[in-house]
Amino acid sequence: MDSKLTSLQNTRVRQAQRLRKKRGRQQQGKIIIDGGREILRAADAGCQITEIFLCPEWSEDAGSEPLCQQLVDRGLPIVSVTETIMQRLAYGDRTDGLVAIAVAPEPVSLSQWDPPADGLVAVLERVEKPGNVGALIRTADASGVTALVLADAASDLYSPNTIRASIGTVFSFPVFQATAESALNWLRKNEFQIWACQVEGKTDYHAVDWQGRSALVLGSEAHGLTPIWNTEGVDSVVLPMHGIADSLNVSITGAVLFYEALRQRQK
Repeated sequence: MDSKLTSLQNTRVRQAQRLRKKRGRQQQGKIIIDGGREILRAADAGCQITEIFLCPEWSEDAGSEPLCQQLVDRGLPIVSVTETIMQRLAYGDRTDGLVAIAVAPEPVSLSQWDPPADGLVAVLERVEKPGNVGALIRTADASGVTALVLADAASDLYSPNTIRASIGTVFSFPVFQATAESALNWLRKNEFQIWACQVEGKTDYHAVDWQGRSALVLGSEAHGLTPIWNTEGVDSVVLPMHGIADSLNVSITGAVLFYEALRQRQK
C-alpha cells in the first residue's frame, strides 16, 4: 500500500473527483466505482482497476476489512487516504471507505453478439435516469434475462449512479449499445418475438408467451417509446393499472415483466 494521501490538492485526488462528471470520465477514459462489493465485481469481470482509495477509519467502522483484504490479496493498487479526502471522493452515504478508479470498459456492439435460441432480451430506448438503468441491469441479472440493449442511450452506462444501482452487475451482465433502428433490424433478423411496453398496449402481459426468442422494449418515463416501434412485427403489451396512476416506474415495470417471463420458463 502506498503512503497515505493527506492533501485535497493532490493531483490523483483531484482527477478522481472529476470522474463524478460525465465530461471528466470522457476526458480521462476512466470511471469511478464506489464500494468494496462493486469494486470486487468489476475486478472479477476483468475491469482494469488502476487505483483504490481506502479510508481505514471508515472501513473499520463499516466492518469492511474482509473486503479490503480480498482486494489486497488480488494485488490491486491501494492507497490510504484521510477521512477528509474520502468525504470528497465517496458518493452519498457510501461509508465503507473504498473508492476505485478504473479504465472505462469499451462499449460492445450488438452486431457482435450471437444470441441463444431461447431467452428474453430487454431493450431500453432513451431511458435517461442512470439509477433506472442500473436497477434494470440488476433485475435482469437476477431474473435470468439473456441480455440488455441500450437503444439510443440517453445515460452513461458507467456513471456512478448506474454502477451503484446495479450493485456492480453492470460489469458482468451482457449490455449492448445500438441505435433504435439498428436494434429493431437486429431483432427482426434474428427472428425475435418483439413486445413493446405501451400505456395503451393491446395485450395483457399475462397473455404473452415469453418463451422462445422474445424481446421486451421499454421506453423513457417522460416520453415513452418513439414511433419506430409502431410497426409491423412489433406487438404491444400492457400492465393493468387499477388505480389513478397510468404507469409505473420503468424499473418496476421491467421487473414485473422479467419475472413473468421467468415464471413461464420455469413452468
